Amino acid sequence: MTLLVSISYGATHDRSSEWKSFDSSAGDEFTFSFGQYIVTIKPRDINLPAPDREDNLTMIIKKGKETIVKHDFISSYGSGKILIKSGYIFLEYGIGRGTGVREEHIKAYTLMAKYEFIKEPVEVFEVQKSYMFPPLKRMAGLYPVEYKVRLVEDKDNLKVFFYGAEQGFGIPESKVIILKKWLTTKSRRR
Repeated sequence: MTLLVSISYGATHDRSSEWKSFDSSAGDEFTFSFGQYIVTIKPRDINLPAPDREDNLTMIIKKGKETIVKHDFISSYGSGKILIKSGYIFLEYGIGRGTGVREEHIKAYTLMAKYEFIKEPVEVFEVQKSYMFPPLKRMAGLYPVEYKVRLVEDKDNLKVFFYGAEQGFGIPESKVIILKKWLTTKSRRR
């Protein structure tokens, strides 16, 4: 018997399994709870001119009072989404600035840091979630195409489905990534 758990944007069942949105463009700090983990997204303390300063962010993940992950990243306009599920961190961030230019990407990391003293997470995958295409003859402006994202969990795996992209632009209709849960379990790590 396989137990499937579906998680998508706007889900209303398990609030700890929802994507959390952040927008640090005004210098705001955001803190979220995912079960036993507390995630803080804040602007990086870096001396850059605007608008580049707002794109530079730091993600800090704590379990209790212990910082287990600290990771600097860039997301255009200082906004994105985050989710922690089955020992993985899913970070949705943007690349590109300007009207109709930002494209969304999702990176997954293990919740465990590479080394205890560095606290940097291990990147598992990166997938482009949205694309901007040149205008078609019948349209003005760029044409956005975006995948929907669904996570399905069973006993041993966490499957990440990217689906629903409009066809005719030379991108796959869907993408599937299977993550093994044992990769994030310290007791099984070799």
